[in-house]
Amino acid sequence: MAQELQESLLYDWNYNLFCVKTMLPNLRNIQDRQTAVRWLRFLKNCAKSMNEMKLRNDFMYFLVLNVQEGELKEPFNKPPPNQPLLTMTNLLPADADEKIQKAERFTKEKTTIGKGRRSELLRRSPDGGEFLLSQPIPDIPNRPGTIEYLLEELFHAKPYLPFIESQERGRLAILHPPQVHLSSNIFNEFTTSSSIF
Repeated sequence: MAQELQESLLYDWNYNLFCVKTMLPNLRNIQDRQTAVRWLRFLKNCAKSMNEMKLRNDFMYFLVLNVQEGELKEPFNKPPPNQPLLTMTNLLPADADEKIQKAERFTKEKTTIGKGRRSELLRRSPDGGEFLLSQPIPDIPNRPGTIEYLLEELFHAKPYLPFIESQERGRLAILHPPQVHLSSNIFNEFTTSSSIF
């Protein structure tokens, strides 16, 4: 149990670290960027106990929010103080626990679809659907979504020649859709094919 919790905390840390590094250009002021990097270095060294790792992830969460907004707010607008992280809980915003719980609740609700079951696509994806769930969904009324558009194109498109198998049954060509295997490697299918391009 402790090992799983530690792995989960490390995963969250690495994910937030990636987010901060990619969003660092949002900070227009170079001094703010340097201050954010100082906080990252400080927080990186704060992993001596589970409680410290949890607190580190809480600080990291708020650092991500600040960098995403493009403006550092307290306590991140100043370099990190030279004291242990566990003594710095008063530096977090007053409503920090509520915001973190709300974010966790939101991600839990976002991962379940329908009657508490995860969709097939999310279950089969290598990362459990985390990447797909993190993508924004545009809210455009009265316009078809991407999947609707693709399905419409597939059903209204003219048949492609490679998928036509000519069999003599009342002089009609029988269409066979391509075989799609989720676990197969498309590159290997094309390289091992006996057809000549």
